[in-house]
Amino acid sequence: MKRVLYPLTLLIGFIFLMTATSIDTDAASWVSTKNDLVTALTKTADDEVILSNDIYLDQRIDVVGNKELNLNGKNLMLGTGASDSGNVGKFYLNRSDNLRFGLKNGVITGGDTRGLGSHGSIIGVISVNNSANTNLVTTVQDISHTSQGGFYKGKQSKVVFKGKVTLNNDQFNVRAKNMDFYGNPLNEEDPENTDFYGYTSANGEPNDWSQGNGGLNLSFDGYENFRGPGQRILNINKNAKVKLKNDNNTTSNSRAYANNIANFAVINLDGSLDTEAIGTTLRTTASRYDYGAGTASGQAEINIRPGSTFKTLSTAITNTNYGTIFTYSLDINVDNPKIFDIRFFGTGQFFYSWANRGGSNLNIKNSNIAVWDKSRKGIGNPNDIWQDVDWMMIRGFTNSGNPKAMSSNNDLANRFTINNYSRISNDIKLPIIIPDEEFQVGNTVVLKNNATSFYGSTDYYLPDGSLVGQAAPGAAVLFELAGRKYTTVTDSNGNWRFNNLDITSVSGGTYGQLSMIDQDKRISKIVPVLIEDKVPPTGDPRLIKAKKGDMTNLTDPKYAVLNSKDETTPTNQLIYEYVTSLEDRQKMVSEVGTYEVEVKLSDLAGNYTIIKAPVIVHEPPEVITDGFITGKDFEIDFDTWVSANDAGKRQLMISEEYGNLRGFEITGQNLIDITNIPSKLGINFSGHNWEPKKTYPITVKVKSYTKVIRVTLVPAEVEMNPNQVYSGTITPIYIDLTNNAKVDNSKIEKVKIGDDLETIVNQMITDKKMTLNYTGYGEVKVKDYKVIVNGNELKTSVVPDQNFQLVYNYTGQMKFASAPNLDFGKIETSQKQESYKLVSTSESDVSVINTLLNDNWNLQVSLPQGIKNKKTQEEFIGQLVYFDSAGKETVIDKYGKKIMEQKPEMMSLSKVDVRGSGKSGMTLKQEIGNSNGDYEGELIWSLEDSPKP
Repeated sequence: MKRVLYPLTLLIGFIFLMTATSIDTDAASWVSTKNDLVTALTKTADDEVILSNDIYLDQRIDVVGNKELNLNGKNLMLGTGASDSGNVGKFYLNRSDNLRFGLKNGVITGGDTRGLGSHGSIIGVISVNNSANTNLVTTVQDISHTSQGGFYKGKQSKVVFKGKVTLNNDQFNVRAKNMDFYGNPLNEEDPENTDFYGYTSANGEPNDWSQGNGGLNLSFDGYENFRGPGQRILNINKNAKVKLKNDNNTTSNSRAYANNIANFAVINLDGSLDTEAIGTTLRTTASRYDYGAGTASGQAEINIRPGSTFKTLSTAITNTNYGTIFTYSLDINVDNPKIFDIRFFGTGQFFYSWANRGGSNLNIKNSNIAVWDKSRKGIGNPNDIWQDVDWMMIRGFTNSGNPKAMSSNNDLANRFTINNYSRISNDIKLPIIIPDEEFQVGNTVVLKNNATSFYGSTDYYLPDGSLVGQAAPGAAVLFELAGRKYTTVTDSNGNWRFNNLDITSVSGGTYGQLSMIDQDKRISKIVPVLIEDKVPPTGDPRLIKAKKGDMTNLTDPKYAVLNSKDETTPTNQLIYEYVTSLEDRQKMVSEVGTYEVEVKLSDLAGNYTIIKAPVIVHEPPEVITDGFITGKDFEIDFDTWVSANDAGKRQLMISEEYGNLRGFEITGQNLIDITNIPSKLGINFSGHNWEPKKTYPITVKVKSYTKVIRVTLVPAEVEMNPNQVYSGTITPIYIDLTNNAKVDNSKIEKVKIGDDLETIVNQMITDKKMTLNYTGYGEVKVKDYKVIVNGNELKTSVVPDQNFQLVYNYTGQMKFASAPNLDFGKIETSQKQESYKLVSTSESDVSVINTLLNDNWNLQVSLPQGIKNKKTQEEFIGQLVYFDSAGKETVIDKYGKKIMEQKPEMMSLSKVDVRGSGKSGMTLKQEIGNSNGDYEGELIWSLEDSPKP
């Protein structure tokens, strides 16, 4: 009995249906016209107003109550009239019931462009009555605005910014009592993302109350009011990124008031603030003479907190004498920021403070400090660096000169001269250029002079030598070597590469140098680069002419090299060594022919070149001048020879199988193969009457050299009849089991006497003239043939000299071709007996091969371990049953049960359909009581053979 095991997985599962409910959004007012917008914003009820399309607004809307205006991605275009009776477009909050106003999700252009005027001016997209609305909070979210005027004016109100807000105005961005900026936590991973961007550009005089005409970003109008706790505060919360730019290029006396931020008492920074102005960037007015700021100390405050980013830049070089911060009494408190960077390119004091209340103070804790003198304009490597400063305090800096007092936990206070600097920053890192580890040999950078590329990465380091782990993108990299300069720029990841280098002429031991300048003009240390000689010497081969049996010209390797040179090693110090062994060279001179020897040419650095020199071995009497011929006498089938024309005979002589004829011209040291050029390799076939079993001299000539090749003509072919049969019979085997088609044993092949039989069969298989090893039979090898001549076996491995049969004997097989995995899919437990057929995706056929001549098969199947729950191992309550085509039921259990046998009409390859149709086939019967889960069991399929009746 022959048995094959196949696992069967039975899957039983359950599907649970889920329902979903929807939630209605709050009702809102949708508007599509200007009139709709006016109506919605002036009705009494609090409401959200949503634009359904672009709207042009040419009037002032006095908003009633609490409203949120959602532009819904649309454009709101505002008139810019000269008076209220003109075509002005704006929103006016002048009522005591205006406590909350929101504006979000869209693009706004235009707005009131009338003169700024006094406190009562209502210029701006959003204007707030100064005499009311002290508790009003306006929230602006995801808004872009462009106008010649301003965006928001409300002296007593608070503005909250969320999402991404971009304000591009000539005069001002926002004027309010308090401002809060909230950012997106995802911005922490995207340093280029800015939540709030404010830009102003109008030249003019904003004046010290921030009320005049002239570009100014964020401000509070005036400074004598609202001085209590919680007043005039600008908060930039964690993750918020605020960037401000003011291009107000007014006269020198007014640059003190053309600020990015002005007149706030307190600036709290937990996020990021990046400001740039031509004049003074920040004007934090702590008090007007004797007015306090409402803080505990009475001083105004800029609080730069741990992890925050503070960058400010005052760009004017001349006519700017009021510092990057222009103030009354102020405390600048810096504690462990991520970035702290102040740049002042003017000619005056770095900070300018009126002397009221004793001046202003700078307190730095837990930070690094680097400084650049005025001539450097903050560019390049710092002049001085202090790492890990625990604390530093500058007390009482004013407008009258140096601070009153300085102190620090180190010597910084003795060397820190603030008014000599153009930049103060905690960015103390310096760039370092790092060649790839491929070029690192210990502590030395080594570049081989055969290299065509040189590459690596970048980083920054601190004074203590530790690496920062920050690449330097866009940095200029310079490699200087042997009077030449190579330049490149680092990519976005700070990686650099020099390609297409040609430094082969640079001697080993030469030093080059590698350096880098980053985008901030910081210069790295120079990295020495040692050049290692890896360029091998060069040489030209000599044509060696050696007499047969004479080693004279094959002894000294120098003789094989005509000339040589190296860029480093002197020619007389080059080393010559034979690669071709003495034994091989001795074999060469033992037989006439053309050969090649290899010589290793080395320099003193160990680099070498293999030079291949041609060799002619000739008979001693010969004088080799301009040509040479090699070849051998050969035998060839008479019919093959006489059926070929002269061109065909030429190819027979050239072929390796026969004459292996080769012709060479000699030009200088070159041996040129002209075998395939008939005009240069002359062969004379004239004057011969071709007869079998005779030898003919054929004259071959190249220039002045002549050689005779002798050709013997012989009969060569017999007939071979390949047979593939059942062992011990003359019965052909089947080549197609699906229709019992037999192999054709009548074919005849002509083969040459004495040729190797295995080679012939392999070639026939390659040429698809013959196939061995068909499905359903034991394997035979190419060498398993029998040679039958006149009914008798002849023991030979080559073609005999008479016609023969080449016989391969096969043994039949009985085996499975395939057996299925059965799948009943996902079914539900039942409260009564249920039956299930295989799902449509389940396999369904058992394939059986039987090529035995005298045996039939019967198919059995068993389920030795039963069907079990994969998780709990509970037995499946039910049965696996097979119904034959007559409806006979067979229960599959742990004992083998016969379900099918071979019938006369079946082919040698039979497929048994276990899916069946109607009632027949495999069926899963489920009884009551099964638990949920996936079930599986392993079927054992087996074949038994039995004699044919």
